[in-house]
Amino acid sequence: MYMGYEKFKENIVAETGKYFNASTSIRLEKTVRLNHPEEDAVLILEPGSNSSPVIYLDGYYDDYRSGKSIGNIVKAIVTFYKENASGSGPVPLDFYLDFSQAREHIRCRLVNYEWNKAALEGIPHKRFFDLAIVYYYKMETPDPGKSGIVVRNSHLDVWGISAEQLHEIALRNTREQMEIQIMTVGLKPGEDGESEETAEPGNGGSPQSGTEAEKEDEPGKLEFDYKLLSEFEPCGRVMYVITNEELYNGAVSIIFEDVLREISSRFRDNYYILPSSVHECILVPEGILPNTSAQNFKEIVTCMNSRYVAPEDILADSVYRYDLQKQRLQRAA
Repeated sequence: MYMGYEKFKENIVAETGKYFNASTSIRLEKTVRLNHPEEDAVLILEPGSNSSPVIYLDGYYDDYRSGKSIGNIVKAIVTFYKENASGSGPVPLDFYLDFSQAREHIRCRLVNYEWNKAALEGIPHKRFFDLAIVYYYKMETPDPGKSGIVVRNSHLDVWGISAEQLHEIALRNTREQMEIQIMTVGLKPGEDGESEETAEPGNGGSPQSGTEAEKEDEPGKLEFDYKLLSEFEPCGRVMYVITNEELYNGAVSIIFEDVLREISSRFRDNYYILPSSVHECILVPEGILPNTSAQNFKEIVTCMNSRYVAPEDILADSVYRYDLQKQRLQRAA
């Protein structure tokens, strides 16, 4: 018989306390993360420390329900704490105290404003349509998913800088330190409208069609071609994807006016921006699908978000449109 979740939390706190001296504070907190619902977490504060890694409990309760013992779960929690406590992990303690050490590592990303209202109360941010620009400390780690610490209002107090100063620094760092990429996505066309399998030999066809090597290059297959923004040239395909070289938090690329202008000049057309996730956005030149409205695109984005995108990666159900003549981005639906 498994204990309930509330009893589980109490046991975790009590058993974790056995690994520390009596002056260590171990407590439960309700926390809010960007793009996550309210969660339960354990905070461990040893004497002389004013910060603790946040240890979320939901996953550990799943482990318990799957048969892992309380003892082994507590050992895992203590190990996580010791590996991530301030000064022992990949983030130097100077990050919390000295902005001169942190400023070159500050970047920005996009999240949905309405969906993150509770979390944003303690986080410096700037509105961008129905989204919010937030800031994080970029750590040196091979795993992009574990490479950022969200900058909070308390950090600004320690650093002695304003939210506007933080914004300008993060914009510059993000634009200068991370290359923007455009990925071309589309079906591979056949020669003169014929597929290689149906064309006659001697007329562009191949007598050996059907091999595995040729199937990878056959018409009808999706092609993905990454180019740096500076090297990107449209090729008449239906859609393109904008992201960054890490393919992580790349949707923030759409906040840069020079990037939007550069894309429109290369398309020579207005274009729609579909926020497919926090990591990338889809670009659709308006002239490619002239009979498709912004509302149609919104329905597509909403469907994709509900069926295929992980909840923590969803950016918005909205659609944006960049006007070539006005050189202006607007929310279209």
